[in-house]
Amino acid sequence: MKYMTHLLMLTAVACAGCDSSDDYKLNSVSSPTPVAQQTDFSSFVIAQYSPSASAETAAAVEVEATDFSYVDNDNPTVFGSLIATAP
Repeated sequence: MKYMTHLLMLTAVACAGCDSSDDYKLNSVSSPTPVAQQTDFSSFVIAQYSPSASAETAAAVEVEATDFSYVDNDNPTVFGSLIATAP
């Protein structure tokens, strides 16, 4: 009987060691990753040709990490305002 008691105690200690707090980390709800805001490509290009952006003192625009959306895919007149003002 003493052997059985020791075996049960050893089993209980071994099973208690299997319980991990890592389960909490895996099952916990984390905040979602923020979605990058998309930039309308047509508006962006038109803004780059505005008089203030065309000045020699205008700052460079970083586009490497910019997520562009193309809402004017089939609009042949989207850049008409740029063409009309071209010298």
